[in-house]
Amino acid sequence: MSFETLLPQLQDEAPVSAVDLSALSGLRGDDRTRFLDVWRGLSIQRRRNVVDRLAEMIEDNVELDFTAIFLTGLVDDDVQVRADSIKALWEYEGADLVAILLRLLKDPEAIVRAEAALGLGRFLLRAELLEETSRRVEEIEEALREVIRSEDEIVEVRGRAIESVGVRGHEWVHDLIEDAYASGDRRLQISSVHAMGRNADLEWLPTITEEMHSDDAEMRFEAATAA
Repeated sequence: MSFETLLPQLQDEAPVSAVDLSALSGLRGDDRTRFLDVWRGLSIQRRRNVVDRLAEMIEDNVELDFTAIFLTGLVDDDVQVRADSIKALWEYEGADLVAILLRLLKDPEAIVRAEAALGLGRFLLRAELLEETSRRVEEIEEALREVIRSEDEIVEVRGRAIESVGVRGHEWVHDLIEDAYASGDRRLQISSVHAMGRNADLEWLPTITEEMHSDDAEMRFEAATAA
């Protein structure tokens, strides 16, 4: 199906296949503008279904590029579209995404804030691997530390922020992981074990090994994943 044919199909809520949706790959210029005009008029469920389907498609075909649609999804009115769009941009490294994710750390919905925290972790991982130090990296670290320290933030979001900063080798990151593990809060402990694995410091190995043999099934799973 061509792009021209697909747009009215989307508006009519008619069934569309993965092959049909591939016409949305690489949208630029006027085509992108026309798509956005149509997108704004689609039902919430239609937008959710499209983002979900496109996310599945890029996992199977790396040549497809739905970046323009996922970036649009980040500012969608629907919480699920925003959260799923963040996850779908897992390979996107454009500098423009950092500013958006930092803003989404203050989203009204916790699920979006949690996904934004995880999304920022990708940029910290890249910085760690490339030994990069920049104002952008410092801004990400400070924003995530603020989330972790916030008593008003729910534990799920704080945990995701801990997992994200876990890739960094700073002493304060080590302290954060240690404090989360000793906190007594099960959710923070799970995130701390995950952060230990991302941190790749051999000092954490005994703790990860111990948790792999614990009676807590969820903790065993996280420890195995971390290892």
